[in-house]
Formats: sequence, structure tokens, C-alpha cells
Amino acid sequence: MDYAPQNWKERSIKGDILRHVYYGRLVGSSDRRVMLNSYRLADRAYLGNTSMHVGLSGIMANCGLCEGGSLVWDPFVGTGSILLAASVWGAFGAGSDIDYALLHGMGMSPKAGQGKRIPGECLRSSYRQYGLESRYLDVIIADAATLHRLLRTPGCTEQVSCSSTSVTVCNGGLFDAILTDPPYGFRESSRRIAGKELEREASLVSQDRLCEITGLPLPLLYSDEELKDELLPVPHDLPHFPHKEAYPLSESYHDLLELAVRLLRPGGRIVFWIPAVRSIFDGLQSLPRHPRLRLLGACEQVLNGRNSRFMLVMTKLFEGEPDEIKMSEDVYFPAIKLLPPTC
Repeated sequence: MDYAPQNWKERSIKGDILRHVYYGRLVGSSDRRVMLNSYRLADRAYLGNTSMHVGLSGIMANCGLCEGGSLVWDPFVGTGSILLAASVWGAFGAGSDIDYALLHGMGMSPKAGQGKRIPGECLRSSYRQYGLESRYLDVIIADAATLHRLLRTPGCTEQVSCSSTSVTVCNGGLFDAILTDPPYGFRESSRRIAGKELEREASLVSQDRLCEITGLPLPLLYSDEELKDELLPVPHDLPHFPHKEAYPLSESYHDLLELAVRLLRPGGRIVFWIPAVRSIFDGLQSLPRHPRLRLLGACEQVLNGRNSRFMLVMTKLFEGEPDEIKMSEDVYFPAIKLLPPTC
């Protein structure tokens, strides 16, 4: 019931104007606050500098239609805060990341005063913390740029689109959703495995690590003068961490959409974030696209006066559906300044 009070023109002490009062029957209450407090990042066993906010992770899981039995993949899994949200709704979570140290819980903790990460600090420990370990599949160390060589699905072919570019067409798939937040250079750099030329250069490792690789004592490998250095070179033909290079954003998102077409089942969804410089952003034309993915939503979150980011939701087309050529303005939701009501 809608009721307009007689004194609606009178201002309150705060200067607000009462315009309408709405009455209705309470059919249920929200668990939003309880959910957010139950999975607070501050209480989480495994945390990173760029772990996704609990509320945003939940929104991504909802947009990805995550439910009991869903298979969800994150190719930039990091500390897994997005996967964890999907598993709260019953989905099975798995993912990959290029950062060996992060996935193995090595290095410094972002928590104030903790210092180094404690043994066993990894994504599995976060799942265990919330009683979700049965929904944890696994994470692997892999480069998102070449992940399609590792995870393969039958029926994928390369076709030339109307714009004369080669695109992937795949009528099969494995995952129900891909939820991810690729690094875009604001706080974390975007990296991939370097090309052959850079990969042939020697890597620098600690003395203990070199002994572990070669199985030989250091005096047999280097002179006393060379051993004064903390880091020693490892030839490229011995086991070593691969060299990495910058991963341009345009290539990163192109590869991500190609991966989604390969790995998603028809009707599956990919939900991800893309950065934008607000002064030069050109609306829908600036968003990445793929002919076999339909854009369902693009919602903007303002980060500061200069930068923002968009959460994109796309679904994989079924076999027989025509390619997506034009994006609909109806699914584009830029952040707008709310103007005060006029009298």
C-alpha cells in the first residue's frame, strides 16, 4: 500500500523530505549481514593483499549461478576468496595461478604482525576453516596464457570470424562457471611465462636451492669467490622457476575469453572484472567480447576519481545459436552520480 502523508512538504531536522510511506507484509529477512560477518577476510586463515571482498565474491557467485554440484574454475585463483564464495553455495572449487610461492603459502603474510606465513597456510586451510573441505577440488600452478594446453575438452575448433580473426568454437565443456579477477596492474602485476629467448637466460636462486637442484655440494660447482654472492645462476637446462614477462591486458582478456569458450559447458557463465580509466572509457565499445559469448551484464564499481572497474557476466552460447555481433545497451550499468530530489 502506498500512502502520501499530508505533511510531506515539511522538512525534518536533518533537512529530509518525507514523500511516501510503504506498507507491506514481512515474508522473510535477509541473512546478508550474518553472511558477511561469518566469512570476514580479517578472520580468514589464508589471505592475500588483493583478496576479493566477501560481498563482491558472493555477488560473483550469484551471477555465475553457483549451486550444489556446480564445477567452478578460477584461472587467477590467488588466495581463492572468489572460489570460497562459490563453495558456500555448494559448488566444487578448483583453480590455477602462476605464483608458486602464493599457492604454497610461502613468503610474508599480509596480516599485521604475523611476519612469515605459517606452515600449511593455503586455500585448503580456508576451506577447512569453514567446514567446506569436501567441496575443495584442488589448485595447480599454471600459466593462464597456456592453460588451454593443460585442460582440454573435445570438440574445439578454430574458425575465422566475420572480422577475419581466428576464434575458438567449442560445443562441449566441463565447468559450469568461471569466476575470476585477473591482475590488472593496480596492485598486482600481470605476468605470464616468458618466450624462449628470455627463458634461455640463467635464473638466480639461493645457494641451498642450487644444491637441491643439482644434488651436488657447492664447492664442486663454484669457487670460494663466487660463493660470496647470496644468489647463484642456474643454467636454463636444469630445473628452475620459469622466467616471466609482462602480460598485456588486451592479450590477457582475449586469452581469458578463449579459455571460457573452451572450458565452459554451453549455457555456463564467466564472471570477471576489467579495469577502466573513467575519462577515456568508451562504454560498451571498450569491453572485451567473443562471438560465442553473450554479455548479460556489465556493472561499474568506482575505485577512485580516475579509475573504476566493471564486473562482466557472460554466458556461452549453445550449438546452433548465431554468433554475438552486437552488445545490448540494456545490460550496461555504468556508475552514475545520484542527484538529490528536486522540490
